Amino acid sequence: MWQIKLKPATPVKRKKKKTDLLLIASGLLLLSACRQQSEEVPTTEHLLRIAHLTDLAWQDRNQSGQPTEFMPEERYQALLSDLTSSPADTLILRGIGSEPALLNLRDDLEPQTETDWVATYISGPTIYEGIGFLTQTPPIEVTSLSSETYSIDGKTFRPLAGGILLETSTGSTVWLWNATLPDPDSPYENRRNEARLVAQAIRPLVREGQPVLLSIHCREEMDSPMVRLLTDTGLQPLEAMDEKGDHWTHRDPHGRVYLQDQLLFASPALLASLEDPPSIHSSAKLRKAGNFRHQLLRLP
Repeated sequence: MWQIKLKPATPVKRKKKKTDLLLIASGLLLLSACRQQSEEVPTTEHLLRIAHLTDLAWQDRNQSGQPTEFMPEERYQALLSDLTSSPADTLILRGIGSEPALLNLRDDLEPQTETDWVATYISGPTIYEGIGFLTQTPPIEVTSLSSETYSIDGKTFRPLAGGILLETSTGSTVWLWNATLPDPDSPYENRRNEARLVAQAIRPLVREGQPVLLSIHCREEMDSPMVRLLTDTGLQPLEAMDEKGDHWTHRDPHGRVYLQDQLLFASPALLASLEDPPSIHSSAKLRKAGNFRHQLLRLP
């Protein structure tokens, strides 16, 4: 039987083999270090998306435990597609209806964004009125004004407003306030009281020098007494615009009316840190989902 005799490795070959192994090991260590360094690079910005949704409301009309979704499925899928194609770090949401609607939106977004979203719901005057937040980390603190009440002609009202103290992905903290104020055709006292309650809650934060962002659905004129109550706290308006320089956020398809009804206000501490003004986001998918355009703001 033939046998192949292998010659023992010479000192030169042994040295070369050892050198090759050292080079491979060094390369792996360098690759691991580079990967670790890239993972440790801090995020340089935190993207907020402020969205007023259209008819995303779940109600249990028959008390059967089975919610009913009002937004048609085609529009809902268009909304999901737009939210996932332009992902944000935090979503400030209005027009969501009851808490199950917010939780359902969270559950549908998670597999598409590969993010474990934390849902914070701020209840309103009824269980079918509410606003909320979707964040990537739990809020440090949550404040809701839904327990505040005021009376007009013997009728009790509750505001729809609340805020969260959030640590952003950049490591900074910011107060994010979300509110829906009554329409201008509501009684004057109703509008004034709700603006006053929001102002009272935010004023101490602004005076303490904390970064505060207030986002509201409001169809008041900028020089109205209600808006002045908010700016008297020290908040300053933030103008969001699209690439054409337009500010409108809602299009009424019946009257062909364009409204700027999503307003932003920032405290001096937040305003001083912003590098870019807010922008208005729109797309074919978002137009299919409803009549509202969203706002984007990058926090440092």
